Amino acid sequence: VNRGLVEAVAAGGHTSVSVLADGPVVEQGLVALDPDADVGLHADLYGPGTLGAWLVRTGFGLRADDVEQRVSDQLAALRRSGRRPTHADTHRHAYFLPWLRRRFVRALSAGGIPAVRSLRPLGPLGTEGTVEAGKRLILLAAATLSAGVGRARGVREPDGFVSAAEAAGWVAAGRLPAFARGRTIEVVAHPVRGADDLPTHEAGTLDRDAESRAVFDPPLAAALEGLGAEVVGYGAWIDQGRHG
Repeated sequence: VNRGLVEAVAAGGHTSVSVLADGPVVEQGLVALDPDADVGLHADLYGPGTLGAWLVRTGFGLRADDVEQRVSDQLAALRRSGRRPTHADTHRHAYFLPWLRRRFVRALSAGGIPAVRSLRPLGPLGTEGTVEAGKRLILLAAATLSAGVGRARGVREPDGFVSAAEAAGWVAAGRLPAFARGRTIEVVAHPVRGADDLPTHEAGTLDRDAESRAVFDPPLAAALEGLGAEVVGYGAWIDQGRHG
């Protein structure tokens, strides 16, 4: 997974990466990563347990305060690596419930993080199967309920996101879709290079080989620029906002 991200930046497939700050091989990955690449926090909010069990506990108000502490601790770990985080998101969209997203954004604001990834999927539903369509509907509802949370705290977020596979379809078609015009859209991908050695409970949640093909063949960020898109990392996007 590290190699996929590092090589995607080097090849012109990615502009930004998210980092699991307390991951076992994060230091080696950051050493290999282009020093100019934008780095964000991929926050692990629920630790070694399951996402479902954690959501039940936080849904009843238990351990909800842990969200801000975990974000603060992981931001500190990422900064100790010498990187200045430009944005943040969470593992498996764990911040999709509105009250959790509010706490998450509050922690980012307190930590000086200027941007958070959007929950809002863009583009047509149903193109990636029934399960993915259901997930996208849940995220769309969550994004609607959480609208304005970032803005209220001075934390920017894109207008929405699409998968790398969808963006690669734009490249194959030779044009950007109409809904992309005038919007800031994050293209999300999880490429790998070599053996996919994710833990068993993570394996199978994504078709990482397909995402790798979308990112590398041809390098996706550069290919989107060829269609007329302005492709920037989070840092440049934030700076554009600061300067009008």
